[in-house]
Amino acid sequence: MRNVFIQTTKMDSQTVYHENGGVTITPAVYELGKHQIVAGGKMSVVQKGKMISNDDGSSKFLPYVGGGGSRYSRIFKTRHGTVKQSKANIIFSINMPKRYGKKLINSILHEELRQIEAYAKSQRSVGKDEEWEACL
Repeated sequence: MRNVFIQTTKMDSQTVYHENGGVTITPAVYELGKHQIVAGGKMSVVQKGKMISNDDGSSKFLPYVGGGGSRYSRIFKTRHGTVKQSKANIIFSINMPKRYGKKLINSILHEELRQIEAYAKSQRSVGKDEEWEACL
């Protein structure tokens, strides 16, 4: 878990709820300059998460689990697609114009699937006991 803030800090603040869903939270005037909040010597920090606001004005921000990074990591690009990897799967996304026609798209797809199969078979995770097959 990464430390976003130096420590747990309580302070009085002014909160503005905007019509478009934005929320602005500003420390009260008498709190300005009293606290160092952001860890790592940074001036600000950006977090992704879920903000829950109740009708009485009480709100809670729940950050998403940090340190996970991107859900997919790009392995390589082919001529018409991208091969990504998640924790459990290899994902191939393809983008071809419709003007190519069925036969050409099919032949290109088979050619690119051969590249992906070659990559998958070259990885250590696919051993003698495991099988890997590209399916259309």
